[in-house]
Amino acid sequence: MPGRFLNFKPRKRDRILSAERESALKIVACYILFGCLWILFSDELLSSLIANKDLLTRWQTIKCWTFIAATATMRYLLIGRSLAKL
Repeated sequence: MPGRFLNFKPRKRDRILSAERESALKIVACYILFGCLWILFSDELLSSLIANKDLLTRWQTIKCWTFIAATATMRYLLIGRSLAKL
């Protein structure tokens, strides 16, 4: 049956799993990109703005909390959007 593979249509469950995998990869890619950009630029920015070492240390902690809040919000929004598509 040579035409059998050309007429293959994935079952609905297979399409859903494929969409879930695609959404998961997009979320991971966004997280990696945002994380790398944050690491590259946030330290340089703080170092150029703050000369006092004690104050810089305090702001580094705030920067880390901000990163956690921003990435948690980003993940929440991306996951919610991907679930709405299903």
